Amino acid sequence: YETRRPIAFLKEMTSRKSGKTIPIAVTATLFDNDPEYDGVALVSDLSDLFNAREEADEYRQRADLALGATAIGLWDLNPLTGQVNFDERTRALFGLTSGALISFVTLAQQIPDEDSRKIQKALKQIIESDGTQAISVEFKLHPLTGGERIVCATGRTFRVRSSGELRVAGTVMDVTENRLFEQRILESEERFRTLAETIPQIVFTADERGRVNYVNRKWYDFTGQRPSDTISRDQVREAIHPGDLPMVRDRWHQALEQGRALEIEYRMRTKEGLYRWVIVRASPLLDRSGKTTRWFGSCTDIDSHRRLNDELFIERDRAQRASQMKSSFLANMSHEIRTPLGAILGFTELLGDGSLSQSERAEYLGIISRNSRSLSRIVDDILDLSKVEAGLMTLERIAFCPRTLIKDIV
Repeated sequence: YETRRPIAFLKEMTSRKSGKTIPIAVTATLFDNDPEYDGVALVSDLSDLFNAREEADEYRQRADLALGATAIGLWDLNPLTGQVNFDERTRALFGLTSGALISFVTLAQQIPDEDSRKIQKALKQIIESDGTQAISVEFKLHPLTGGERIVCATGRTFRVRSSGELRVAGTVMDVTENRLFEQRILESEERFRTLAETIPQIVFTADERGRVNYVNRKWYDFTGQRPSDTISRDQVREAIHPGDLPMVRDRWHQALEQGRALEIEYRMRTKEGLYRWVIVRASPLLDRSGKTTRWFGSCTDIDSHRRLNDELFIERDRAQRASQMKSSFLANMSHEIRTPLGAILGFTELLGDGSLSQSERAEYLGIISRNSRSLSRIVDDILDLSKVEAGLMTLERIAFCPRTLIKDIV
């Protein structure tokens, strides 16, 4: 008050209305020659400003926790000075101790020359774009602590509000384990494809929805279709017999819905335009939660086996019919044998009667003789049947009297 100079200060005061303590800013200026007023003071409520700062600090802490959980580091670069600022996670990744700013030239010594040139080219592009582009660069890093890591860096330019200076800021993440895992997957895929090309069956894979995305060369050799990087549903349908297609579609959809293995036989079209029987087996690959992620399957030509089975069924039917005919023949033979045998036994018993005349005896002997010959022929027929079954039957030319044969039959 005595110096008559403008003053400004911060203070906390209690609001009469709400009873809360609020921060305020006070600026005051004193008048020298004003008879009515000594001066003027301006009091500003800083609650919103302080709240905004607290929220910003809270957001900054949350972001720091999120970045820490994902192992993502932060960096920023001053293109004019070449100085780089790292947070603690980025320093740990590079094997650096806590300290002041680091030069880009120093960092480049930890990166292979080829990758270093790639980073410099990317930085030049985004600096020239002045914020319209972003970079994403993957490079190899040799930390000061030893070893080799694979790092993915992203960045974008921005300008400092107070000075207008151009800066580059971004993130870094160690993706070594991810790339090694991807490499192992690629190697596993390559081993699978190599194995699939060496086996004699058709091998295929499909995605979780059942869309075929790979077939080995045996498929093209069998169907005659032109080899390509992808295989469409139409190509698969064209290879299936039209009469089997509805059944195959229903069984495949059922397997997809239930997530269970499939085994099905149907006819497949060959490159010659013929259809051969095949058996298709497919099994789902499940993740840890039991969800289908992929299908693996094979297709085997079983046409020869199928035809052999058909022939065996035909031969079995023939054998059954032959057995039935043999049983019927033996039943008939039993009747045929009893007829002459009964006559022989009956008339032989009649010959024992002493009251028979000479002519009656002669007649009875003739009947016995005729039935004996008939019985002999029946026995010969049975023997001939055995020879036919054994494949030893021979044909003979013998003169006979048709009248006598008919008379014997009738």
